[in-house]
Amino acid sequence: MADTLLDPLGMSDSAPFYLLDQPAYQHIRTKLSKPYGYDRSYFTNFSAAGGFVSTVLDLAKFDIALNQDRLIRPETRALAFTAQTLTSGEPPVYGLGWYVDEFQGTKIAWHQGWWCYSHLYIKFLDQDYSLIVFTNSPTLAEFTSPEDVSVMRYPVALAFYKLFIMDMDPGNIIDWVAEDAVIESQLQAAQAAGYGEIARQEIHDRYLTAQVLGKPASAGKVLDTYIRFFTSTELPDFKSQSPFAMIDRVGNNTYSIVEFTLQQDTDVDIFTVGGYRLGQMVDYGGIEDVSSGKLIWMMTPERVSSAGGVGNNRQVNEQITLPAGIYRLHFRTNETHSFGNWIDLPPDTLFWGIALYAVGEDGGITTRDITPSFQDKVLPAQVPPTAPPISKQEYVILWTCLGILLSALVVIPAALWLSRNPVGMSQKVRGWTKTAAWVMWVNSLLSPLLIFVLMKFFDLELLVNEPPIMVSTTVTFQVLILTGVIYTCIALTIFQVVFSILAWAVKFRSLVDRLYYSLVTVTAIGFYVLLGSWGLIVALY
Repeated sequence: MADTLLDPLGMSDSAPFYLLDQPAYQHIRTKLSKPYGYDRSYFTNFSAAGGFVSTVLDLAKFDIALNQDRLIRPETRALAFTAQTLTSGEPPVYGLGWYVDEFQGTKIAWHQGWWCYSHLYIKFLDQDYSLIVFTNSPTLAEFTSPEDVSVMRYPVALAFYKLFIMDMDPGNIIDWVAEDAVIESQLQAAQAAGYGEIARQEIHDRYLTAQVLGKPASAGKVLDTYIRFFTSTELPDFKSQSPFAMIDRVGNNTYSIVEFTLQQDTDVDIFTVGGYRLGQMVDYGGIEDVSSGKLIWMMTPERVSSAGGVGNNRQVNEQITLPAGIYRLHFRTNETHSFGNWIDLPPDTLFWGIALYAVGEDGGITTRDITPSFQDKVLPAQVPPTAPPISKQEYVILWTCLGILLSALVVIPAALWLSRNPVGMSQKVRGWTKTAAWVMWVNSLLSPLLIFVLMKFFDLELLVNEPPIMVSTTVTFQVLILTGVIYTCIALTIFQVVFSILAWAVKFRSLVDRLYYSLVTVTAIGFYVLLGSWGLIVALY
């Protein structure tokens, strides 16, 4: 790293942490700032995630070299700063090692870091401006949210944007503690000038700052102001009539049920707003057919869209047809972020629950509230995406491969015993065939063992859903073993392929032996192609 990056760029105050005890880097250790927060220790494991010591001036040298295409090719840099499409259907927010954001038409690439400190590195791509912030406390990182990936959550980012990108005063454009009439007038002026989104972000950052500083009363006042000026109690325009069944204003840890009876087949508009977290619905609604006891509709992650406010606010506007019958409307919440208990910005429509509207005449629909018993609560605590990370077909392929590989653990020793005294085969050829057979046996042992370990000690579907990439230079023993096994097995599979070709070319073994050997080899190839399609070849942890 010193030869290829640090020395050529003149980054003399930068080095991996584990080198700081060496005489050449003592000057860096003496300048280290004291970390605050958590256990007040440095992050010493050098990897893409941390363990690297630098300064804002050194990182500025890196930034200049990146802009001048001295580090990577222009097309690679462009790809790094392009948000990648996600198979989950979530809005793309991450490129290659960078978050990619846009604020008022300005494209931004950025990343944060934290431990007992927190840092921020922002590149305003259209203007070629960069902001680098290093701190020795974790406070800056407390503005981060996995559900609301926006660089403007950091007040320093918004102030920089105002001052250098918009050529504005970095202070507030709205006097948020003034009378409502004054705020209303200033907001109208800001919106007319094209600063409406800046004003919204201002009050959001004001709220986050009060939270981070542990001032709940101040945060509550700011949130009340936000609700008055940026949310509405009006339901979507197409809801021109009152709902015939509704669960609304749902608080934390609540399960509500409303039963309704349809006298005739009815087209029903569904409007629901709930909470989403890390790929799953945590506050959501559903409809149960009482006659079967089954859920016939749920607010799944695939159905939802943004409800405004912050990213975990999600909504559904959908129309379905319900046959005449008795149904139950369900809605459940977890312990955070619900009506009256907002931990961040609420949705644009100040609604938290589910409402049903009859399209046309309601036909004498009747409803009654249900006090739910344990058996009545048919909604699970969380709703994962409908499409599992591993499909049924992939499981069939996986278990078929494992079955064939496991059969080799019995078949190969038996075949070697039966052919222990082959006629007309030289000692050299016999040695090679035995070697090939035992290579297959070892590969057939390690490959299933690998999967069983992942199933036993890890969540295989979680790994497939979010495949990790190991780029660390200091790996744990656990990681080393797992990755070592998989690449050893790949090498053994390559050997099997070579020997299969030779076996058919020179016909060392009987036709049955060659067919079986080829079957196990093809199975091993398919097994590792399957792992590769799941993103588990680069790393397993």
